[in-house]
Amino acid sequence: MPLENYHELVDQVSLTLSRGNLTAQIPTWIAMVEKFLVREIELEDAETFIDVEFVQGFEQSLPTGYLDMKHITINTEPPRNLKRIEWNLLTKLQGGTGPDLPMHYAIYAGKLWLDATGEELTGVYYYRGRIVPLSEDNPTNLLLAEAPDVMLYGTLLHSAAFIGDDERIATWTNYYTPALASFRNIQWNKKAGGGELAIYNDVDKNDRHKDITRLGGYFQ
Repeated sequence: MPLENYHELVDQVSLTLSRGNLTAQIPTWIAMVEKFLVREIELEDAETFIDVEFVQGFEQSLPTGYLDMKHITINTEPPRNLKRIEWNLLTKLQGGTGPDLPMHYAIYAGKLWLDATGEELTGVYYYRGRIVPLSEDNPTNLLLAEAPDVMLYGTLLHSAAFIGDDERIATWTNYYTPALASFRNIQWNKKAGGGELAIYNDVDKNDRHKDITRLGGYFQ
């Protein structure tokens, strides 16, 4: 049976288990597999971008469905990439001397914070969006589309606590482990793109905030 949607996944798990009394548990097991995969693997296809207009002040809203920020560009000439730093360091930069343009940002308390006011600026958020979980109302998502085998055998393995010493658990594990490794490698290769990786400093001491004494030499 092809696993193209939530209903087919539930039916296949139920058919494989052949335990009617466990059917009600299947949606919970599927959700647990999804949470694990989202936590452990960054899906390249979950990354997206959105044009933004910054509002006056340091505090900015995060986009709907935001999970993790990759980088931020502001539309100056030339365009400028903001650098992410820790919240406590950002607060020391706010209101500092120099051009009134953001150079850094931090994510704190569900908000995005800039080191300078964002008034009359536009830019682009590049971020990883949340994957909508499988359900009756959302029958497919990236996880099921790209890794149906991982979803199937991961869900079956969650039944282990209910079916006892079943020899099928070892079989499912033998399918699940390489499928998960392959899925992880595919996502990594998508992100790496096959090219040589370059390493950049996260913070440049030549940024506009040159009063490094305030930050205990953080930029040195």
